Amino acid sequence: MTDRFVVGHRTGPAACAGDPGAVIRRARRGIEMVNLRWGLAPGKEDKQPWTVIRSEGRRFPSHRCLIPGSEFFVSTSTGKGRRKWRFTLMSGDFFYFAGIWRPRIGDWPSAYAALTVAANPDVEPYEGRQTAVILRPSRMAWLDLTQPEEALLKPLPARTFHVEVEDGPTVMQPALAW
Repeated sequence: MTDRFVVGHRTGPAACAGDPGAVIRRARRGIEMVNLRWGLAPGKEDKQPWTVIRSEGRRFPSHRCLIPGSEFFVSTSTGKGRRKWRFTLMSGDFFYFAGIWRPRIGDWPSAYAALTVAANPDVEPYEGRQTAVILRPSRMAWLDLTQPEEALLKPLPARTFHVEVEDGPTVMQPALAW
């Protein structure tokens, strides 16, 4: 597979590590959307690709990308008690996850990973961390490095996300009770 976006080729978020997924990045000729493998090359001791990277205290001076999204999921518990929670913006708008990408390394193709931050108050009852969400007005600030990481890679305010159980009724979180 090439790492160039091909008309007619499926784009969208990767479902599993190793799958291709659409990312938006700055290129010499402007902005481009490409399909890259989800998961950076593993380290020497690691066997699994790095699909997410903790952002706190780190700098990302190059190779930034945006991963388009309209929702994300968090699973709680396991087995019969497992529940899958769906998070969307209250506004209904789409957004981006902050990411970084790396060019081909040896036999590992060009790939990307998502960055994580502490969970915002909407997500925190279900998971302590979440993928860093970049709202549409801030997308170019992330790609062009016009704002410091701390300004963009932080939890969004409470009541940013609508939460529902997958295949179930809408659920009001205890943290958001009026």
